[in-house]
Amino acid sequence: MRTKLLTAVLCAALLGTSTASAGAPTRKSMDLIISEAHAAMCGHDYSRARATIRVRERRNGTTRVVIRVRNAAPNRLHTVWLKLDGASPITGAGATPAAGACDLEDIIDNADTQSAVGANAFYTNDRGHAVVRITLDFRLSEGVFPFSLHDDSLGDVAIGNAPFTFRVISRCADDLQHGLVPGPHEPTFQVSL
Repeated sequence: MRTKLLTAVLCAALLGTSTASAGAPTRKSMDLIISEAHAAMCGHDYSRARATIRVRERRNGTTRVVIRVRNAAPNRLHTVWLKLDGASPITGAGATPAAGACDLEDIIDNADTQSAVGANAFYTNDRGHAVVRITLDFRLSEGVFPFSLHDDSLGDVAIGNAPFTFRVISRCADDLQHGLVPGPHEPTFQVSL
């Protein structure tokens, strides 16, 4: 209980400080990587689907990530993931939700839900458009996902360094978030920064 309270206080302190920009943002188009089979499962023609990502580190030690999706499958749940250079100390997977370590508990709590309440989850609108804004409670350029902010007994893990890889996945198979593991999914967009 004490660990969770200390973690909550630390997370609030990190996210409550100045959000002034620390540098110019990185903006890049994401590659469309969905297979024909997965596109068919989603019941959508992805030939016009596009996504861009914008990443900006802030002076307060956080990183702001904005992803814009256009012409993807309409009214579909998606989640955003960050490749690790090693295994998650929680799941053993080679990726973790693209979210702050302080948000992992909420993602776990909403694993089996269809609502886009997880910090790395979003729905496209009826035209297949969406904008998702994610705040990482660490500097992406430091190259480490701070799992210790979630639970101080966990070790931090290097992010798939140089380049950092973000992946947007569609949840057409079951429309569930699946928490800290990708579960059944359709990789849709990917970018390495």
